[in-house]
Amino acid sequence: MSLKYHPDNNAGSLESYRRFILVNCAYMFLTEGKGCEELDAEHLADKELTDGKYKLDNPWGYFAWWTEKYFDR
Repeated sequence: MSLKYHPDNNAGSLESYRRFILVNCAYMFLTEGKGCEELDAEHLADKELTDGKYKLDNPWGYFAWWTEKYFDR
C-alpha cells in the first residue's frame, strides 16, 4: 500500500498523500505500538467505532477496522 499511495507515484493527489500517511501510521502502530496524530484524529472522529463490529481493545482489531474503512479490504 505504501508503494500504491506513495507521493512519487501519485503526483499532486492529496488523497493519495493522505492515505500514504495513514498507511505509514498504521505500520508504526502495529510494529512499534506508536500512534500518530493523523491516525488518532481519524479514530476519534469516526462514529462507526461504536457499532461493535471490531474489538478495538487491541491493535489488530483497530487495524481491521481501519483497512476496511479506508481501503475496502
